[in-house]
Amino acid sequence: MTSIRNKLFILSLILAGLNLRQPPLPWLRQGKIYVSPQGSDWHLGGSTQTAVRTIQRAANLAAPGEEIIILPGIYREELRIRRGGRPDRPITFRAETPGTVTITNQAPEAVTQKLIWQAEGEGIYSTITPWPIYFALYDQQVLYHVRWGGLGRLQTLVAKPNAYGAFTFDHATSRLYLFLPKGESPQNSKLSLHRPIPSPREWGNSRVANIWLEAKHLVFDGLNLELGVGSSFLLWDSGHVTIKNCLLTGASSGISTQPHVQPASHLLVEHNLYHNYPQYGWLRHWLPWREVYAQYANSSLLSSSSAHLTVRHNLVTHSGDALQISPRLDQPDQTGANIYGNLLMYGTDDAIEMDGLAQNIHFYHNLVYDFFQNLGTSPVLTGPVLVENNRFLHPAGGVNGSQVKLLNPWYKLGAPNNRSPIQNIQIRDNTFVGNYLAYWGPPVENVVVEDNTFAVQGSKDPPWHPGVTARQNIMIDLPRSGYPNPGTDSQWWGGWSISRPGPRWLNYQEHLATQDIDQVLSSALFQQ
Repeated sequence: MTSIRNKLFILSLILAGLNLRQPPLPWLRQGKIYVSPQGSDWHLGGSTQTAVRTIQRAANLAAPGEEIIILPGIYREELRIRRGGRPDRPITFRAETPGTVTITNQAPEAVTQKLIWQAEGEGIYSTITPWPIYFALYDQQVLYHVRWGGLGRLQTLVAKPNAYGAFTFDHATSRLYLFLPKGESPQNSKLSLHRPIPSPREWGNSRVANIWLEAKHLVFDGLNLELGVGSSFLLWDSGHVTIKNCLLTGASSGISTQPHVQPASHLLVEHNLYHNYPQYGWLRHWLPWREVYAQYANSSLLSSSSAHLTVRHNLVTHSGDALQISPRLDQPDQTGANIYGNLLMYGTDDAIEMDGLAQNIHFYHNLVYDFFQNLGTSPVLTGPVLVENNRFLHPAGGVNGSQVKLLNPWYKLGAPNNRSPIQNIQIRDNTFVGNYLAYWGPPVENVVVEDNTFAVQGSKDPPWHPGVTARQNIMIDLPRSGYPNPGTDSQWWGGWSISRPGPRWLNYQEHLATQDIDQVLSSALFQQ
């Protein structure tokens, strides 16, 4: 009898091991896999009572057409998705209640609870951390990272008026130096640090992500992704992906699809919120543009060179370049990028950066509010790019520099192997309200600017590069001393509106990065 029991015990261990490695038959789950912080990865996930504990376990089990339903909670996971769906049967990762599921790269609370701080003077505190820190949040706000110059540079910056929270890390001593405004001393319960990640000198933070995709035909719906550092979603060898109703923060890029193994394609990004709050405040109230640009130009919802890209009804706030879009198409009949119905708000660099081939981009019916630059066409090397029926609204005294940027940073007069000119851009039927008309320099060809309204405080003489065809534009001189906020002044957008952007479950008033939208933008701009 003992021998039989031993054999049965060994058999049960073997079957359990197989269960962890091989997905059970999908029919046992009736097309759904449930995940819960109270679950167990020994379960099959077919019901809330038999939920698995980790999203990674569910991803490893899933078969084409199945839906992974994630119950509310915090999931401290770095996901690698290697099982995909099929064209008509994607695998879906969905929050049971949208907005209540957080996937985070945050270090366990036991790590931050043990930190012991010592005062360094001038409002700066330090502590020893078990690994290098490159990204940190305090009370849900991003801390400005002083990457170069160490403690001395941190002291210089936080001595400036209106300083925000900031930190630097000393690799030689493994010390984290932290400054908090208003003389606050650190509370470990408010501090969020990431888990160990590769040094930028090794892999670079760009290869760190909350969710790393190496599969196709996937849907992600209603998730909060936090502290991905490099990106929230990284499409390494992926495509045919839908990302919707998600909140993305604590990462340089919300979604990165730059070619790694092969370029991604067929990506739908809709009703998401990306923010790097309070980045806009750094530029508006504290630091010069070059300081913010050097560190945070790439804080974007999307960095993509993908074909067949649709970006609609998203909300981007407190970013650098809100969108970095430059499709590289290898077939002449491919679709590039359709970008419409987005609210891009409070940016320290370009609302949309089109840097490279930028083939077949259509940017239309978007609302842009107070970016350093609006259209970063520097350089659009191939095109075509069509920008039409957008509203670019900038308050007096904001951060806006210019409406159109036509500068090729790699061009040098007379130098061999110069890149091709900025070319094949059409800008029509838009309204621009703000500081300066355009920055431009050689070479520019086949750029048409027509039927727009430009209400600006200044321009070059002549206003456009000779390679620009400008016709039938309405030119309005704004006073230098200020003017009514165009976000609430209907003369600039009367009769024009967009669908309410961002996650459908998001209440603007309850989030730090969005709570002032209703104060600076008229509710008449949004269709509910």
